[in-house]
Amino acid sequence: MGLSKNSAVVGANGEVFDYPGLYVADGSVMPGPVAVNPALTIAALADCFAEHSSRTGSSSRAQPR
Repeated sequence: MGLSKNSAVVGANGEVFDYPGLYVADGSVMPGPVAVNPALTIAALADCFAEHSSRTGSSSRAQPR
């Protein structure tokens, strides 16, 4: 998770850079280790990503290349 595709795969809302409508919402988006048992942290992050997606009305889909 970062500010640009040069430093991360996804932005702060979980959307993959250069692939509108494609979201990643799991532990792999964390910028580093978070805790011994990150299950609740990951669930909260996924919930935030889902909330953002529903608020923005993102109905676009990523197109295969």
